[in-house]
Amino acid sequence: MWRPEKETSIAIISGVAFALILVFAGYQLFVFGAVDTSLFGSTSQLGLTLTLGSTFGINLGESIKKGEHVPGKFAFLASFFGTLFAVMIGYGLYSIYHNQVSIGLLTVVDLGLSAVAFTAIMHTKLVGPKGIDHLKQILDGFSTKGSPAILTGYATATVAGVAVGVFVGGGVGIVANLPWAWREYRRWQNGDLRVQSE
Repeated sequence: MWRPEKETSIAIISGVAFALILVFAGYQLFVFGAVDTSLFGSTSQLGLTLTLGSTFGINLGESIKKGEHVPGKFAFLASFFGTLFAVMIGYGLYSIYHNQVSIGLLTVVDLGLSAVAFTAIMHTKLVGPKGIDHLKQILDGFSTKGSPAILTGYATATVAGVAVGVFVGGGVGIVANLPWAWREYRRWQNGDLRVQSE
């Protein structure tokens, strides 16, 4: 009996989860009847749910990966976003309990699928040195820089308004990118050393 290798099995699980994300997201947009582009509309909430689930999955996948150079960093981020993840799961179950079955159930499904998909893909060779070019850098940048800015900005906007939310989210994004910008600046200053290292 044929059994796929562990790497292949993980890749299959990730692929199926990504496909189901598209199916359920499409279904939700169909149920909602249209793409609601308002700040606090259903489409925004769907995007935020998938952002949170994927961010948690990326950091969880990195934190449990063997040979990771900075496991503490990703363990911290995984626990932080995992707490938000658990709160959102609780919100989904609370909504189901109060007869908002479709909203609550789809929230739980979105979070679960996105977490599984991104946790699994972090353990495939797709994000390794021989995988898709720059995919690991894109996922890491999204989880450590883009996602915090999006989630913080949205949370602030719900309390203090859109302008303040954009300002705070942008500020978080800038602060999160400062270490990277400083490293790139130093590399630019020492361009001859960078060429030698390559």
